[in-house]
Amino acid sequence: RAVLDRADDAVSPTVRARAVFVLGDLLGWHFEWAAAKDLAEQALEMARALDDPQLVAQALGLLSGATFVQGDPDGALGLAAEAVEVARSVADDFTLAEALFYLASATQVTDEDRSRQLYEECLASCRQAGDVLYACLVLGQLALPELRRGETQAAARHLDEAVTKAEQIGAVWLLTVQSANLGGALLSQGEVTAAATVFRTSLITARRCGLRDVAGCALTGLACCTTRTAELDRAVQLHGAGDAILERTEHGNDMLYLAEQIYADDKDRLRGTIGNDAFERAYRSGAELTFEQALDTALGRYRHA
Repeated sequence: RAVLDRADDAVSPTVRARAVFVLGDLLGWHFEWAAAKDLAEQALEMARALDDPQLVAQALGLLSGATFVQGDPDGALGLAAEAVEVARSVADDFTLAEALFYLASATQVTDEDRSRQLYEECLASCRQAGDVLYACLVLGQLALPELRRGETQAAARHLDEAVTKAEQIGAVWLLTVQSANLGGALLSQGEVTAAATVFRTSLITARRCGLRDVAGCALTGLACCTTRTAELDRAVQLHGAGDAILERTEHGNDMLYLAEQIYADDKDRLRGTIGNDAFERAYRSGAELTFEQALDTALGRYRHA
């Protein structure tokens, strides 16, 4: 913003154009997509005028992402395809990786197999460029359809690497999401202690970055782990807390895997075991907790098997 606030003659057109793009990109990372889209359009116009193909590709990618989020997948697909075409002409792995990520994301709606191929090519470009952040994103995106298909071992491998990379660069919000997803994969395989560990990591980091929807999922995952340790009333309480948080949250995190059937089956078993009245009492006691109280309860009292 400091660069953009300076007079036109104090900043070169190239620096100003890149500053517009960087600000838009930062706003996109903070989910302020309307403002990001406006800045991407400005950056694209400036990049074309400057005949800067790298910036053109980057601006097209950002514009594709914003267009996709705003509900126009066809428009996003066209913009992302153009971004990849331009990026290939630049011969820069970092630029290509970004463009491929947007194209893979836009393609996922209509062609999951093609999207996977694009994500894999994107991951290869990330590794070549040393782009840990986008590699972490891509690994998570590769895991989501695997989780939905029940391919939990493959998903766990991708997510375990994603968690390691998020820790490596200190990307707290990615660590929060990927840990919750990894917990779901491990729980599906019956690895209860390992799942509980990463669910707890997700809760700790969710408190730091404010991702309440992810915290709600991690709480319900931890509830399932607690059921396996025979702490049944406590498991029900955590289910109540997790469900209440999700109900109070705008749940729109497209990177998050919800193991809804696992959670629903666990609640059904608990209700059948302890009885309806006891279940309702414990569930209400969890649902009445504030967000902070719910996290304190989960993190302060959980015991591994």
